[in-house]
Amino acid sequence: MKLNLSCWGCMQEAAPEAAGEKAVNVRPIGNSCFYDLTCPYGHQSYVLIQNAKFEILFQSGLQALNAGYYREAISSIAAALERFYEYSIMYCLCEKLFPGNAVAPEEAVLDKVNAFWAPISKHSERQFGAFNALYYDRFDESPIQFDGKFLKKHGLKLKKEPIDPIAFRNLVVHQGYIATREQAIAYAEAVNKYIHTLARRYWDRNQQWLYNMTTVDARLTAKQMGYSYQNGNIMGVDKITVATAINTFIRVTDENYILGEPSVMQLIK
Repeated sequence: MKLNLSCWGCMQEAAPEAAGEKAVNVRPIGNSCFYDLTCPYGHQSYVLIQNAKFEILFQSGLQALNAGYYREAISSIAAALERFYEYSIMYCLCEKLFPGNAVAPEEAVLDKVNAFWAPISKHSERQFGAFNALYYDRFDESPIQFDGKFLKKHGLKLKKEPIDPIAFRNLVVHQGYIATREQAIAYAEAVNKYIHTLARRYWDRNQQWLYNMTTVDARLTAKQMGYSYQNGNIMGVDKITVATAINTFIRVTDENYILGEPSVMQLIK
């Protein structure tokens, strides 16, 4: 998956009708939300991608699906679901991250959240347990589960027993099962429906937190780089920071996605 990143310097210097092609720089997707960009004309900047990690992983899975790589598609989309659990954990901690009317977390709060996350960061089962516990604490009920009952409720079938989507994912990822196109589409739709269902719940509870969440990854990543991200810029570097978002099918801050009835079939070729 590749990104088309715009150079802010080119955009400022070129006439609007000539800026498009000149300003676009193609970069492979990476693990950081920051991209250190030096365009062919010498302009330097940091580009902050504000999409959540799970949104990008799901989009990567859809691209693999459309390209005919069905096993790879399921692997990326399964990873997107796991990262959505992480996102949900952080959402449930938003009262601590954004007390009062704060729109960005304080460094001391980030340190505490990091200390909480570190012991479970490499253990998906512990993360899933934390998600269930924090969701219950936030909403006073257990979250819906991504299981066979959920698929049946939404009329989805993976066309292979067992119907449980977790077992199906393990079959593909760990046992080398090569899924069909129909199975990959069904799995993608199931994960999409699940994410959409919970994201709508988050939107209804406090949609401002969803917007605020875009600053959490930026602050944490900048901290790992040895810098501080404040007021939309990486402090201590002689480069402008430009925030943008890429076009992804799942976008939990987009009311068209949240309030609509999105289906992956909209993007399947």
